Amino acid sequence: MMNFGIIATEMTRNRLSNRISGSIRLALAILSAVRLLPHIAVFVLSPKRELQWKDLDRYGEFYDKRKPQNMPERLILFVRMMTFFCEYRNVFYHRHRSLRHFLALLCRPMRSLSINTNTCGPGLFIRHGFGTLLSADEIGANCSVSQLVTVGYVNNSVDRPRIGNNVTIAAGARVLGAVTIGDNAFVSANSLVISDVPPGATVIGVPARIVNSNK
Repeated sequence: MMNFGIIATEMTRNRLSNRISGSIRLALAILSAVRLLPHIAVFVLSPKRELQWKDLDRYGEFYDKRKPQNMPERLILFVRMMTFFCEYRNVFYHRHRSLRHFLALLCRPMRSLSINTNTCGPGLFIRHGFGTLLSADEIGANCSVSQLVTVGYVNNSVDRPRIGNNVTIAAGARVLGAVTIGDNAFVSANSLVISDVPPGATVIGVPARIVNSNK
């Protein structure tokens, strides 16, 4: 027979543990806000603020299921992301290349994540970005990238991919050479893309082939 007393005790312990964990994270975020004062100033005053706010909105949508609705909420989310999510730090530093070396002294980026693009649209979202290289001529708006992804050249530093808007590149995928990934395309995990992907297509395999197209 199920012991409801034991279950109730475990539920109480779990709630208490969650409260303690939440309190610790809150305290860490408050302390972190002090070292992030230069970052906050850049975040608020930069001419690129609209661009970086859209990046932050994507993280808010994913982790909180909602975008920040006002400046206080946006600042709280910014401090939280900079404190606990290294991938977001890399995206933020990519927006401010001239300042990133100074800012990184106070809050280090993820070393195994590299972002090197000529043009990068708003709303870039990187989740579990370890072992990821993004070296592209262009990345469009609202793109999502997972871990162990390589986007880059093959034999030289000139022929690099162009990534459209609303593209998702899943874990372990490689997009190599002078290829174009069309808007709303999905590159499946561990795929090797060495030819163009049309808009709305889903590709999979080595080399990648189209398995679904919305065209």
